[in-house]
Amino acid sequence: MKCSVCASSGETHQLSASTTSYLGRLDNGNYVIIENVPCLSCPNCGEEYFSASVAEKIDEILRTMEKSLERVQITDFAGAA
Repeated sequence: MKCSVCASSGETHQLSASTTSYLGRLDNGNYVIIENVPCLSCPNCGEEYFSASVAEKIDEILRTMEKSLERVQITDFAGAA
């Protein structure tokens, strides 16, 4: 897969498998940091892409965390999967 951000400027860069941290803001105003989220990353611009299954899991984690009273929560993707 090639980076669509770089492609818009005429460059082509192959994406590589990586992990990242995802910061989500919940409807209750709290924040969740999900560490070690699998993604594809562009070595040139740093743009990150999530697969549909990873995006669905992120949504599931955020829905689960919505019930917590903690202001900031940090969880590991693999541990929540």
